[in-house]
Amino acid sequence: MKLTREDRLVIANKFIKIISDHGRRFFYYDKENRVGYLKIKDGLVYYVSEYSGNEINFSQSLHNIARKFSHGSTLRALMIALRKYIQGKGKLPINHLGPWNKNIVDDGDLWGYGKEEMEKVRKECRELQEVKHV
Repeated sequence: MKLTREDRLVIANKFIKIISDHGRRFFYYDKENRVGYLKIKDGLVYYVSEYSGNEINFSQSLHNIARKFSHGSTLRALMIALRKYIQGKGKLPINHLGPWNKNIVDDGDLWGYGKEEMEKVRKECRELQEVKHV
């Protein structure tokens, strides 16, 4: 069964939730107990910030996204890859989760999640690839 755009949106948000549940808890804002998420509005993919609650149009230019997105370039690249996945133009971006060569980062832990926590994230996100329907 081919996944619809809405199916891929649900999977992408599960991907974000897994990341927010582990390690440094990117995409989670503890003061509001809020997780950021993606949504489709007027046919475009938006990220709703966990921190501000503001919508960021991820179909804009990279410069506009960079000004509004509160995370760095690693997570921005992940969100752009998730947008492409939702649009049916790419695969679920498991490769953004590493592991990375120790020549890139001293201990191969680019996200600072720790080896065990990041392996949990990778395992749970890989399981999302197996989803044939939501």
